Amino acid sequence: MRNIKIIFTFLVAGALFTSCDKDLASELLNLKLNPGVRSEEFTIYPNPTSGDTTLADIPLNYNVDSLIRANSSQSFSSFTITSAKLKSLKMVILSPSTANFDIIDDASAVVEGGSLPTATIASVSNIPTGSTEANFTVDNSVNMKDYVNPGSNASLTLSGSTNSPVTDTIEVRVDYDVEIEVEL
Repeated sequence: MRNIKIIFTFLVAGALFTSCDKDLASELLNLKLNPGVRSEEFTIYPNPTSGDTTLADIPLNYNVDSLIRANSSQSFSSFTITSAKLKSLKMVILSPSTANFDIIDDASAVVEGGSLPTATIASVSNIPTGSTEANFTVDNSVNMKDYVNPGSNASLTLSGSTNSPVTDTIEVRVDYDVEIEVEL
């Protein structure tokens, strides 16, 4: 009878440790990285005509190795990016102080790179009159994992449709936040 109790105790303890190890392993092998909000500045130059125009091309360069080291006490020689999602995107006019987004009817952000297909990941329309900020609606269904892989040479392209000629040089900042998940 004693042998049965001891064996049962070892079986229960083994099952508990195995369960804990799986949870710990899962936590260690899947890491969510948030490099924080990045900002890039660009210029909208005067243009005597209205219509569709490219506003900015922003390179999507993420040093995932550095992000892993910054978010984990472990060192890993290989990883797989499982997800990369745009969390937020906005444009802010920096100058001149008299400028606003009244000249833009709508704008979109697409991600593109090399032989990868172009994907629209955010858009904005109906920007309030007199506004110096434009907050984009993000499409959370778009997974940009292939675009942020090392060597993808991907970029985020902002395009817009102007409703009148641009008469002044306008300095703009775009703020964007991407969350990256990796499997180690």
